[in-house]
Amino acid sequence: MAVIELTELYPHLLPELNGCPKPLVLSKIRDVLIHFFEQTQAWTEEIDRIPLVADIDTYDLDAPSLGRIETIKLVTLNGVELVPYEDYVMPSKGEITLINTPVADSAATDDGLEVEVVMKPRRDSTQISKCIYEDHYQTWVHGVLSKLQMMSKKAWTDLNSAKYHDMEYWDGIAKARVDQNRLNLAGPLRAQPRVDWLQ
Repeated sequence: MAVIELTELYPHLLPELNGCPKPLVLSKIRDVLIHFFEQTQAWTEEIDRIPLVADIDTYDLDAPSLGRIETIKLVTLNGVELVPYEDYVMPSKGEITLINTPVADSAATDDGLEVEVVMKPRRDSTQISKCIYEDHYQTWVHGVLSKLQMMSKKAWTDLNSAKYHDMEYWDGIAKARVDQNRLNLAGPLRAQPRVDWLQ
């Protein structure tokens, strides 16, 4: 996966932030990206297939290196979609627990869990997927500028500009949500059978 440095946002930010220290700008970039992905769920990843083990109901979810897991979007087993709170729960952001513990027969014959997760950056992230960057960087610029220009009594304070950028940021979030919902509905709609493969 091609990645891009978060500091690539500097040329879009620093001209409007007279004298603002770069470490503060980078900190706000991270804050905005974390908030953006929490609000939109616009970053998803498929993690490595998880083989089931007899008598084990909880499995670790290994987050891709660029971020951390926010929540689970989709879980399938042998091509069948599992139902949250009926077939599985997420006790922590790094684990999945099956409601029914696998038995020897089901664990031996299954293809493993396929899990798609919603991601967000870590607090120390320095890079992001280039594809995601290209889709959303303008929204992030608005978010960072709104937060920094709203700060009181700084050389870069500009409340009128901050209000404009805040509106543009939330418009970008709304658009990303709509785009994500369209992706979720892109496939054929069909009823999924209740899963009883672990009984």
